[in-house]
Amino acid sequence: MFYILRPVVYFGSIMVFGKNSFVPLLINLAIDIIVLRTKKRPNEKFMQQKIYFHEYAFRYGRLSVYLLREPIFSIITRPFIEKILKTLRFSEKIISFLLRVLSYFTKCYYIL
Repeated sequence: MFYILRPVVYFGSIMVFGKNSFVPLLINLAIDIIVLRTKKRPNEKFMQQKIYFHEYAFRYGRLSVYLLREPIFSIITRPFIEKILKTLRFSEKIISFLLRVLSYFTKCYYIL
């Protein structure tokens, strides 16, 4: 049920708070975390427990996508990556290319 309500709540909060606000993103993240915490794992065979483990690992990994969503990307992630790449002494062309690729990914996958 949360998966059905999540897009409605997300777009409603975007309409209320604006596209560049942190509030819709935090609401969406909270719903994802609630869903992950309230799911019950049945006590079944070893293989099914292994499948559930991999599914939860995948879902928790998907939470990292929030670092590529606006406004978190432009305020936190992009400067952090840029600083790391400059510290590692990558050329400006490579840094520019990698940041453009990440920006493209951020704009293409608006709803991840």
